Amino acid sequence: MVRRDSPIQEQNQVREFSHSLVYSFPLLIFVTLPLQKHMSESSNVLCQLLRCITSLGLVILVFGQSYSTLLLFLYGGRGLISGPGPTLMRAHCLSVLLLAVNGVTECYSFATMSTRQLDRYNYMMALLSILFLIVSWGLTTLLGGVGFILANCCNMAARIAHSVQFIKEKYHDTTYQPLKGLLPGSYFLGMLVFTGTLTKISEMYLFDFHKLLHLCIGAVSFALVLLAWGYEERELVRLGVDRWRRRRSSDAKQS
Repeated sequence: MVRRDSPIQEQNQVREFSHSLVYSFPLLIFVTLPLQKHMSESSNVLCQLLRCITSLGLVILVFGQSYSTLLLFLYGGRGLISGPGPTLMRAHCLSVLLLAVNGVTECYSFATMSTRQLDRYNYMMALLSILFLIVSWGLTTLLGGVGFILANCCNMAARIAHSVQFIKEKYHDTTYQPLKGLLPGSYFLGMLVFTGTLTKISEMYLFDFHKLLHLCIGAVSFALVLLAWGYEERELVRLGVDRWRRRRSSDAKQS
């Protein structure tokens, strides 16, 4: 039987990861450097970070729909997949995507808001909390555990919408568009659609009798998605490789 508190624990872990990720690097640019002077740098960092987080979340969402049942089966056997476990896990994949995006956009907003804007945002958060409790009660009554996860998704989506509006206004009079990072490249999205359809068909026809083959199809599909992402994000991959090489060389010199 699936524990009801496990999605909440995972959500807290994702929230802590996304917030620590944002505070450890982007705030160095967003707060310590003059925003007007370094508008290009801050916009580029935000765009790249959003693209990475969104891409990762979409991969989890797509593959989670086809491999939640297999993962739970490997973890706990037939007893774990006979109940609402797979449905809860599939719904939670959407929650992970929204939590990750909200972590980045909300932390940027916090870092660049004025005191008056923060006060207004805290007031709005109080209203959203009340609305979340109402929606959570209604959806949980109708859908059970899945309803609670969907209510949390609605809450995250509302907070993302507010942060996106704030960032739009922040860059309204400039040529920079950091929110483009929320939309990954067309090749990557096309490959996600293709592999998502393929793995779902694989789950329908192969899971019961050929689990290993179903897993292999997922591994190949995942590799194709990574290749598509790497092709479209060549500059980002090259930057990451260069930084890794510099760090490795500096560590070698120190040792």
